[in-house]
Amino acid sequence: VGDAVPAPCGELVLDVFDTFRHARVMFAGASCVPTWLQDFRALLVDSLRYAGYIPKRAGEFHPHVTLRRKLPADWPEMPIGPKNAVHWPVSSYVLMESPLTSGLPHYSPVHSWSHGQIGFTA
Repeated sequence: VGDAVPAPCGELVLDVFDTFRHARVMFAGASCVPTWLQDFRALLVDSLRYAGYIPKRAGEFHPHVTLRRKLPADWPEMPIGPKNAVHWPVSSYVLMESPLTSGLPHYSPVHSWSHGQIGFTA
């Protein structure tokens, strides 16, 4: 599937601190998801469906960087704001494996694709 989906190229602005309260995770996220990233994600989901894989949460899309896990229940919200936003250049994507080990995920790259290249192994 990955070889059929060209890698995106653009900038993602991470300008919000937020939490997934139910998962007790704090992350830096984007208040606005750029159109190029929405289009890339839609193409990736469509390609997965065509290959026979039905994503569990195909309707949800929250590009983010996890900052902390196992937050206390009373963790306060802390906005980043535009002054401190992180401008993240995107020119590739990576398929990651993240099995839970000892209660914490361990991320390992499985395969990656770069803008202008066809599938190379990470």
